[in-house]
Amino acid sequence: MKKFLKPGRVVILLSGKHAGKKAVIVKVFYEGSKDRKFGHCLVAGISRYPRKVTKAMNDTKISRRIRIKPFVQYVNFNHFIPTRYLLNQEIDTKGLIKSFDSQSSVKKEGEAEKAKDPLANADFKGELKKEIKKLFEERYQKINLNDNSNENLLVKFFFKPLRF
Repeated sequence: MKKFLKPGRVVILLSGKHAGKKAVIVKVFYEGSKDRKFGHCLVAGISRYPRKVTKAMNDTKISRRIRIKPFVQYVNFNHFIPTRYLLNQEIDTKGLIKSFDSQSSVKKEGEAEKAKDPLANADFKGELKKEIKKLFEERYQKINLNDNSNENLLVKFFFKPLRF
């Protein structure tokens, strides 16, 4: 089987609390891990999408309406649909992977390096969410809504909720 699930691919979640939400793959675990024996991905997505903004709104109202609420979670391959969209250049997934990997291994004096789940640490998960929120909001503010180029359509697709 060809491995097409790579960091930066946009996916749509099918089950759970965030069903119907869009997310970006941050890291892929094809063989599984110690805790999860099945293939899964670490995804970062949008729990609450930015709302519509008009010219008549003042700056404080606009800043409140374009806020994004992110989420980070592990998802089984069976519980999402990958889309054709890739957001590698638009969103810095490599920086997120580095911060995730730096927390995923612990080395104590006199012991071998142990792998641990960084999302089990609530402080790290909160910091990761803040980092993702900052990335998403920065990228959303750079969107030109009148531009219909391919790169801009990718980003507009990601930041709009699914309508079904």
